[in-house]
Amino acid sequence: TIIFQGKYDKTISPEGPTLIYDKIQSSQKDFILLENSGHCVLLDQDFSYMARRTVEFINRYSKHWKINNNSLRYNIRIQNFEL
Repeated sequence: TIIFQGKYDKTISPEGPTLIYDKIQSSQKDFILLENSGHCVLLDQDFSYMARRTVEFINRYSKHWKINNNSLRYNIRIQNFEL
């Protein structure tokens, strides 16, 4: 699980994502505070950083996932920036 929280989010309580993160029993989890974002992190200034961290998370943990080779396919298409 990867949780992103915008530092300037006025919609979600700052404690909310932390409470959820602490309840997740998996060791394969990350909490990332986005320093320049509000609530809509997909549309905000940290999108490139968030996309890069998501790809890193998938690459780091997918080798531990119990799946067959055909059941996990992901295609990340990102335009206008480099990861």
